[in-house]
Amino acid sequence: MDNDGHDVSLLLETVVDVADQKILDWLLLLEWTASICKGEDYVWLS
Repeated sequence: MDNDGHDVSLLLETVVDVADQKILDWLLLLEWTASICKGEDYVWLS
């Protein structure tokens, strides 16, 4: 049982990490779109 609980928390951590990354990607996309709308050149930071 202990092992299953660990797997579940590990899975939750992974889901949260992926969700955080997706949110960051969306924020970058929104920022990029907004800068284009304002006619600014936008440089992607990699």
